[in-house]
Amino acid sequence: MKKLLAAALALALSAVSAGCAMFGSGEVSKTEASAASQAESVVEKPTAAATTEVPATEAPTVPSTAEETTAPPAKAEKTVQLTDLTSIADQPRTTDQLTDNYGNDYGIAILNSTTYYEYLLDGQYAALKGTLYIPKGVTSDSEVMLTVKGDGHVLYASPLMAKTSRAADFEVNILGVNKLSIEWSKYYGRIECCLANAVLVSGQTAGQTPVDLKALPIEITDLTGIAKKAEKTDELTDGFGNTYEYAIFNKYSGDDCFEYLLDKKYSKFKGTLYLPKGETKTDSVTMTLTADGEKIYESPAMSVSSSPVDFEVDLSQCNDFKISFSKSYGWGGTLCVGNAYLYDAQ
Repeated sequence: MKKLLAAALALALSAVSAGCAMFGSGEVSKTEASAASQAESVVEKPTAAATTEVPATEAPTVPSTAEETTAPPAKAEKTVQLTDLTSIADQPRTTDQLTDNYGNDYGIAILNSTTYYEYLLDGQYAALKGTLYIPKGVTSDSEVMLTVKGDGHVLYASPLMAKTSRAADFEVNILGVNKLSIEWSKYYGRIECCLANAVLVSGQTAGQTPVDLKALPIEITDLTGIAKKAEKTDELTDGFGNTYEYAIFNKYSGDDCFEYLLDKKYSKFKGTLYLPKGETKTDSVTMTLTADGEKIYESPAMSVSSSPVDFEVDLSQCNDFKISFSKSYGWGGTLCVGNAYLYDAQ
């Protein structure tokens, strides 16, 4: 290295001398310029501390501990035909009338040959599904409806079905229900109606919650009366064309009232007073409600020209409850109480 530095220095000095000479003469030879350039390239320039370049490497691949998963395919619903279960009341009867009044065909269907089926489910099912239809060839001008109850509470009330009605699909949440009741408002002697593909679905669906029974109504006809109890009527359309899920009527009058011991189990009683379509008697009728001997409601006088009247009374502190009418249906015309529902105390 020292020899190289000495040689480079000598060449540099020589170049300087030559430069001076050329400066004096004003000329620089190509050979001399080349020698100076070589001398510069031989001199080592001081550099920063040397660093070792590490070739870039890819980040190590860490095996994932999470297994790749795909959403499982939707499971087929597990269903049981309603006809495969045993009713603890009347047993439903299947029908071969499997075409409706609009030409649609169905599989298994139940006819309204009786008015009441009841099943002990013990909370094993999540939903009840089916289709209501009027079979082909029905000519009756009557109407019929289906009501589904869970542990005495109304879960579903169908539309009124008549000979011109289209099929009605329904699905009812019955999660947590122990006793399931299915009721027809009329049996096939008045008008034929079918329940097709009636199945119970097992297994809770995503987001489904048990039925909140306390928020659902109870038909007062399901209670046992002390002496007389309210009875249902099939006159479910009023003189103004409004329809009701169910109704009671003034079968008795005066002291022959409907009476119930409630034992403070219910929060309220509500309904709608109306005269049914086709009523011709012009006498007026009133309804009175009594709680523990005190009058808590008296309706206006109702006649064929009266509009429907809604009412609601508090029964939260009531033990003895009475419903009475000023006249019975045979004397003063029929007065109906549509959707006459009790509600559980919260």
